[in-house]
Amino acid sequence: MLFKQHIFFIAFLLSTTCCFGQYDYAIPEDETEKTGIAVNPDTLLTEVKDTLTDLAIPVIVETMPVYAGGDEELWKFISKNIKYPREAKERNKQGIVYVEFTLDAACRTTNVHVVKGAHPLLDAEAVRVISMLKYAKPGTQSGKPVDVVFTLPIRFKLN
Repeated sequence: MLFKQHIFFIAFLLSTTCCFGQYDYAIPEDETEKTGIAVNPDTLLTEVKDTLTDLAIPVIVETMPVYAGGDEELWKFISKNIKYPREAKERNKQGIVYVEFTLDAACRTTNVHVVKGAHPLLDAEAVRVISMLKYAKPGTQSGKPVDVVFTLPIRFKLN
């Protein structure tokens, strides 16, 4: 719990610094006595940025992950494997489902979820197909494989 409080405080300081410019945040001497936490204002901002950078999953990396055969093959795979739900057809449901997922450093598709859905049946089908994706090469940052977050739009349209 104490760790979460520190992260929240650190994130608050970082956001106010980013939004309003750099300010000196003075912590009264008696504040250290109350909390038992000694804070060095000179290094706090650097520590905050390092901590948040370590926790974040990047969306853009030096080398983006590569799907076997490239982007064209990725879209072929999705269109080949999408099955328009029968009930959605009967109800004339259409739309774009935005699916977010994480491609981890081992090229596994994880944390697949709908960011913006069109209809529950269409959403479930989009998640099913995206969960099947197999990438050939992971994204890299500083030469090391890293997790990367993607958001893909999946369009369901009836003729």
